[in-house]
Amino acid sequence: MRRIGILAILLIMLTALASPALAQTGSYVALTVLVKDETGSAVAGATVMVFDSYGAKVAEATTNSTGYAKVEVPNATVTFWVELATGKYILNTVDVSTLNTSLVYALNASEMYPAFIKSNIENIEVTIVPVINSKVSTKVETNATVYAKETLNITFPEKMVLMPFVEARLVNVTVDGVSYDTNTVKVDLSSASKTVVAHYEKYYTFTYTIETYIIVAFVILLFALFLVAIATRGARAIIPYRPRKYVRIG
Repeated sequence: MRRIGILAILLIMLTALASPALAQTGSYVALTVLVKDETGSAVAGATVMVFDSYGAKVAEATTNSTGYAKVEVPNATVTFWVELATGKYILNTVDVSTLNTSLVYALNASEMYPAFIKSNIENIEVTIVPVINSKVSTKVETNATVYAKETLNITFPEKMVLMPFVEARLVNVTVDGVSYDTNTVKVDLSSASKTVVAHYEKYYTFTYTIETYIIVAFVILLFALFLVAIATRGARAIIPYRPRKYVRIG
């Protein structure tokens, strides 16, 4: 009886662990999407990625010359992430089970609202998370525009190494001019566009990077060579002078 009880507990644990995986391998449906930019024009060559409710990427496709792409997606809540062009994206979360999959599903930036994501220092990596599908996480660099019609959590790094001995530290984040002291802000794009700006200050400090250690090692090596050169010159000065002996001939 004791052994049967242990086996039953193990079976329950395995079932609990396997349930997310089983959910991911549930029914899939074929879906045709049409990608349009902020002007309403079809976008050729756009990358379309689909993430499920566990944050896993379940499909990826590239739009054809007329802006269409076909993907196999779970018949459940998914998030579309589309790269329209460099620095321009669409984020759209939808419950596929509510769609008529025989029709084309439009990912149209002109029907969404943009979040203009900026910072006073270039190339800051930002994390974008849709609130209604919070296990999905995507990354962009600042000076990006994300089109959506839902609420997003936008997270900036609190600090970032810019170069050896130079670090950027977050001061605040503003959303349409309203300042926040946290590095994550909630941005509602359901009814209006938003401008999100991160403000950083530069600090000179020791940065724990490979480049920093190489520079430090190089300086130590130069200093050691300098000490060796001084020591060698001093040793030569200490050696007593021995006059040459001349032999007189004739």
